[in-house]
Amino acid sequence: MHRIRLHADRLRERAKALGDESDISIAQRTGVTASTVSRLLSGRTTPSAESLVALADAYGIPVDDLLQRPDTEQAAAVHNQTDRVPA
Repeated sequence: MHRIRLHADRLRERAKALGDESDISIAQRTGVTASTVSRLLSGRTTPSAESLVALADAYGIPVDDLLQRPDTEQAAAVHNQTDRVPA
């Protein structure tokens, strides 16, 4: 199974539009620690529900839009595997 990641490009684009160009300024606006923001933006950690909500609320981005989904080929492979599991 693939790890959920923050869609960093979407967040950075919106943050930059509002004048938040550093991890520290994003942290200050959202209340998420700067170290967590750094790890999320670099893909080193999975976002918590609390972090996602804080980022979404601060930048007016739906939570779903902040989640980076696996490409369709990978998602289809996972779906096909679950179809073979007996009920």
